[in-house]
Amino acid sequence: MSKKFLLGTLFGATIGATLAFLFAPKSGEELREELADKSQDLKATVLDYVELATIKSGELKEAAVQKKDDFAVSINESVQELKSQFAQKQNELKDQLTQLRQIKDDVKETIEEKVEDIKEDVDA
Repeated sequence: MSKKFLLGTLFGATIGATLAFLFAPKSGEELREELADKSQDLKATVLDYVELATIKSGELKEAAVQKKDDFAVSINESVQELKSQFAQKQNELKDQLTQLRQIKDDVKETIEEKVEDIKEDVDA
């Protein structure tokens, strides 16, 4: 069924009920009492829905706050893990750089020794 049809049906039923109350063979006092009762029932129903909406919105808020907190904890854990991995890689790179500098110094020393050997062979 379409939304317009349902709204039309609801509107028609409301108008029909109101007209039935107004044209029913009841005394004015009976009609007023019945209208007052119906309005009290409607008010109670609306208040029930307001209370339910308040409860549900509170539950949704609590769930959203919990999700936010869980997400923040997860992000912090991820950041800490990345920091740890970064520090470990940084230390590994420092160690490798130190080794490369040592190798460079060893190669330089070997080359200087070979140059000296060649100079001695040429001078001799």
